[in-house]
Amino acid sequence: MRNVLSGLRGNGNERCPRCGDRVYHAEQRVAEGRRYHPTCYTCRVCGCSLNATNVASSPDEIYCTTCYGRVRGPRGYGFGLGKGVLSMTLTSLQ
Repeated sequence: MRNVLSGLRGNGNERCPRCGDRVYHAEQRVAEGRRYHPTCYTCRVCGCSLNATNVASSPDEIYCTTCYGRVRGPRGYGFGLGKGVLSMTLTSLQ
């Protein structure tokens, strides 16, 4: 009976990836199977509070959806502008 109850309450052995302290079941926020304190459940870039609607996670960190696009999104000059814009020269604009 004791093993069943300890599983329901959480044993506090889980550590928060941000601060390293124990995270108990009653206070946990979960992303990608990692448990965070409510105060640690924030975007790594801007620090805003996260919830189920605005959290985006990578294998090593959590972000808000806006910062995730900036940090993990596509890179490079001219992304999404189209072939015609990339091949334009200054003389063709005049």
